[in-house]
Amino acid sequence: MDDRHPLQALLALQLAADAFAAVHIPYILDTLAPAHFAPSPHLAKWSTRVNSLLHSKDPAGRWAGLCLAFQTAVFSRDLMMESAQTWVGVALPLLSRDEPNPTLKAAIRLLRHIFSAAMDAAEFQRQLCVPNVPKFSTALVALAEKHAEPELKLLVLSTLTHIVPLYPTLHRSLHTQLTALAFASLNGSTPAPTPAVLVSAASRLYTALHATGGKVGAANNWRKSVDETLAFAWGALAALRRTFPARGYAPQPGPSTEDPAVVIPLSLDRLRAAVCILCDLLRASTARPVPVPLGPLIQLCLALLGCAPDEKIDGPIDLTVRAMEVAVVPTLWELACNLLITLADRLDGDINYSTAAHLTPHVPQLLSHLAFHLEQERTASQRLPLLRALHALLKSTPHVHDTTLASRLARALLPSLTRVLAPGAGSSAGGEDAAGEGEGKGRSRRGKKRARAYEGEEVFRVTRGTVCGSQEEGEEVMRAVDALHLVLKHTQPPAAVRSLATRVLLALHLALPHTPPARLSSDPALHARLSARVRTACLELATGTGGTMGKTLGLVLGVGGPALSAGPDRDVVDVLLHPRVPPLVRALPHVEALALFREEEGTEEGGLRRTLGLGGPRDEAAGEDDGAEDARMHDAFPPAPQLQYSHLQPQPHFPPHPQLRVERPTRASDPLAPAGVETGSTVSLAVAAPGPAAAARGDAGSPSASQSQSQSPSGAPAATAAIAGSLRAPAQVPADAPTPAMQVVAGDTAAPAQNSGVQLNSARGTSVGVAQKVDEDEDGPMPSIDMDSDSDMDG
Repeated sequence: MDDRHPLQALLALQLAADAFAAVHIPYILDTLAPAHFAPSPHLAKWSTRVNSLLHSKDPAGRWAGLCLAFQTAVFSRDLMMESAQTWVGVALPLLSRDEPNPTLKAAIRLLRHIFSAAMDAAEFQRQLCVPNVPKFSTALVALAEKHAEPELKLLVLSTLTHIVPLYPTLHRSLHTQLTALAFASLNGSTPAPTPAVLVSAASRLYTALHATGGKVGAANNWRKSVDETLAFAWGALAALRRTFPARGYAPQPGPSTEDPAVVIPLSLDRLRAAVCILCDLLRASTARPVPVPLGPLIQLCLALLGCAPDEKIDGPIDLTVRAMEVAVVPTLWELACNLLITLADRLDGDINYSTAAHLTPHVPQLLSHLAFHLEQERTASQRLPLLRALHALLKSTPHVHDTTLASRLARALLPSLTRVLAPGAGSSAGGEDAAGEGEGKGRSRRGKKRARAYEGEEVFRVTRGTVCGSQEEGEEVMRAVDALHLVLKHTQPPAAVRSLATRVLLALHLALPHTPPARLSSDPALHARLSARVRTACLELATGTGGTMGKTLGLVLGVGGPALSAGPDRDVVDVLLHPRVPPLVRALPHVEALALFREEEGTEEGGLRRTLGLGGPRDEAAGEDDGAEDARMHDAFPPAPQLQYSHLQPQPHFPPHPQLRVERPTRASDPLAPAGVETGSTVSLAVAAPGPAAAARGDAGSPSASQSQSQSPSGAPAATAAIAGSLRAPAQVPADAPTPAMQVVAGDTAAPAQNSGVQLNSARGTSVGVAQKVDEDEDGPMPSIDMDSDSDMDG
């Protein structure tokens, strides 16, 4: 067994020659560890060998020496400070020479680490860093202007971004050069846009330049940068809205003589860069608090969110320009959402920019715009930024008191979740298959034989039958769960919407364990992540005694199973099992506030559920039964004749109207009422044609409702028997009185009758009887309706 020191073994074998060092450098870097640089007699030999490689005439040997010096500086700070003077003297001149790109990158990484790893050593800073940092930055600026390789340029920009805040006063003279270097990548490009990574790197460099003003001037430079960037963004937005009506807060540009194929992509690239700069400025750090122009930032977000593709100015427009501007509207929404996310996250988390209270007045307006876009038909890639922005706003501003806005948000989020529960949910592949089958029915025999050769190709479809056919759709479902959780937690939606949203989350929690991961998405990790999010939401909503959702706590814990004991929700379950404080003593709300079952839901909740496509086979069967029952009732009872109320004649000797009492119904509905109509009181309406005997006698007042006998759902006799027994004979009308087209006959109010009847006699002899049953409850008289005040027939 070899007992030699690891550095001694490397020096004897892999580093024996310069060519061997370049070949074996990956193995050497993987072998080295911080423990190898403990004080030992081999450290001096190691430093000597690294210095010899740095001065090698072979470019490969110099590259190997730079890599070994960087790794040595990372693992041993003391050895770096001892050899830093020599390493800087070799690596810094390499940036001005015509060296290969790998050598330049290795030299930049080494110098960056040396100048930033010993900030606490004052003597090291005075002797080595202060004289060489300006030279290093100047060499980097010249290197970025000379070389066009993207990776080298990214490394230069990131290095300057790291060095400038560490030595702000040393870069004050280079402020103009550094600004020009950043703007070279932020001014847009066409026909191909600037790469996003390059825009992000240049934006971070630009947002770090405000530190060159010192502790006093940094805040002013930061605010100046924000104002200039806002003006830059408004100009780019105006160039993208030439065929749209002018807004009051945006200048309307005149007609452009430039090529729209150049102007529109260039303006969009500039707007994207401006939003990136604003986001980085909000993430920047300053030595002193700065005033944040929150109003102009929110105004820009609202302008981007308010861009609608269907708006158009009056007058002739270029259709090509119009089509190009309409095509970039979804990108404008995405940029607005990115800025909103940064505003919400930054203003809520940083001590310098803790102005979340100033964001609160704008939240309802922002949420209204987001709710409008979520209510429209959007693709998954368009809904995803909106959901992220909604989650960020609700997380930073937990108090939204507008119930209408909360209802809109919940209704807009539910369709993203119900497709997981819908029986026909699937990706577009399923729709294509169904369309292909429908078209195949009309094909000819030759077409069927030709298509038979392609049978079996569905085996190779990865997304066949999956609910989330793409990564964006799966992320949309995840974000919708998070947003709906915050809507139910931080807002107060109506009872019907809250009940349905809670039932949807609970249904997801129950259905996901029985859904195969391949059925949900082609990504197998999505099922576990979605189950965890839904479980967390259900567990938090079911916790406590403030709502009737607490009835489902046992169900949520039972479905969770072992996942609750090992997941992040373990602390919540532990608090539920071993509470630290006694529960609050307060009454639970009524059961009507939250319906967990279909039998408990109201009309509004049921309509919303059917609108979302959550009706099952029971709804279809119930619809068929209702239709058959309506047909049977129509055959048994012909429709009533049209009553001509315009023919009513005042009767001078007509008796006074009775005092009608209205009470709550004793049954859910009247079996004789039309389908879909609930009786609100015990006043029953019976319409029937006269029987044969009554027609022969000419007795138009005899009741025929007694011929119909039906049973209520509970087995009680039908209301028609009570109506037939309570109908009274019509009062005698003087012979000299004119015969009206319809007579209204009522009983005497002085008689102590328990039932009073009102009979409407039409010219055709069909009787309409209305019976009122008086409630004999001894608790107190029910409210009465005086019909005399509304009648004009008193004479």
